[in-house]
Amino acid sequence: MTLDPENVRLRGEMIKVLAYARRYSEAQMAVQEPRMLSPNSHDIGARMMEILIGSGRFEQARRACESRSTPLDDDDRHFCLALAYHALSRQADAERELELFKATDGDAAAYFNAEIYAQFGTKSSALHGLAQAEQLHDAALVELRVDPLLDPIRTEPQFVAIEGRLNFPP
Repeated sequence: MTLDPENVRLRGEMIKVLAYARRYSEAQMAVQEPRMLSPNSHDIGARMMEILIGSGRFEQARRACESRSTPLDDDDRHFCLALAYHALSRQADAERELELFKATDGDAAAYFNAEIYAQFGTKSSALHGLAQAEQLHDAALVELRVDPLLDPIRTEPQFVAIEGRLNFPP
């Protein structure tokens, strides 16, 4: 970031690292400058969504993700709304957004489907999604060990087995 201070993508990755470390207040502060540099960045919009969901600000996430002025790709918008609606006990809306998300990204989003199902408490579907992501060699699996959305299934034997097969360093 020192070499390329205006690189919004790089700053977005730093924000993601802070969010995965559950340092949401720092991530919230870190998102301000890239938002000023690139106010229409869908990557920064997605990072903001992760911060709101991760920090439990579900009503704020719902409002932001429902607003068309929030820069998000359609799949990120459906993902966010599925999680926010579920957390706000609007399960029918959450299920609808999950179906829209799946229709947008299909099997390519197996890992992200697993995140949503894990948050819904549907462990078997979450684990099936992770197994499918493993079969597809989904690049998102690099986040498996630190992804807070997968915490509800982290101790499941199938999760532990997938993690073991991925051969992460100690």
